[in-house]
Amino acid sequence: MLDDQQRISSINHQSIKEFQRKGGIFTFATGRVQTSIASFIDLLDIQHPVITHNGAQIYCPKTEKVIYRQTLTMKDSLIHTLSNLENVEIMYFIDEQIYTHQKGAMIQLFEEKENLTVYTEVPTLKNEGVTKIIIAHTNHHYLTFIEQQLKDKYPSLCTTFSEPEYLELLPNETSKGNALKYLKEHYIEPNREIITFGNNINDIPLIQEADIGIAVNNAHPALKQVSTIILETTNQENAIANYLKKRYEEIPI
Repeated sequence: MLDDQQRISSINHQSIKEFQRKGGIFTFATGRVQTSIASFIDLLDIQHPVITHNGAQIYCPKTEKVIYRQTLTMKDSLIHTLSNLENVEIMYFIDEQIYTHQKGAMIQLFEEKENLTVYTEVPTLKNEGVTKIIIAHTNHHYLTFIEQQLKDKYPSLCTTFSEPEYLELLPNETSKGNALKYLKEHYIEPNREIITFGNNINDIPLIQEADIGIAVNNAHPALKQVSTIILETTNQENAIANYLKKRYEEIPI
């Protein structure tokens, strides 16, 4: 939905609004926190539940309430393991706030990109509802090494990459796909066809849970492998608008 400058193009905006006007339901799933996407919710007048925190939380803009939340079990051993990781920056997500023990260059870039503040006064993690953890490093291979170590030690821990530089730790059985499954069971009409778009590894479960899972042309190769459709256009080329235009042309006014 967003281009490389983290914006919704006017063409995508117009196509989404037209799709909505003709009866289509449009919402989105993101790794971001609710406060980070508030402007997009307002811009698109989203009234249906939005998946946030990479599936650990679902927020309903209409009621302004969180309707689903998964949290990590922060055992002493996990806290100790994370504190002993070397040369990484770690962010802890608790509700809509983000905390770190030490703010380096990676977190400063994250703050700038997301227009958020990461606080350095970390609460007692064991007693808090941590929805996810991001381990940041410029070397993706180093993060995959850490990921494997954590998986070996904590098999129930879910992991994903929202970006090559961000390894995300999530609660047991948490993903965008499982969050979509929850919405299908509790909020989405059974006869609705569900179409999802994605571009990164963390979108794979979302793509797999939909009736039609679509990869933009510049999506991660692993995502393309599980997609129903691979578009000819990228997120920089209004891929969603091009597809939606074909869809709403089939919907009678």
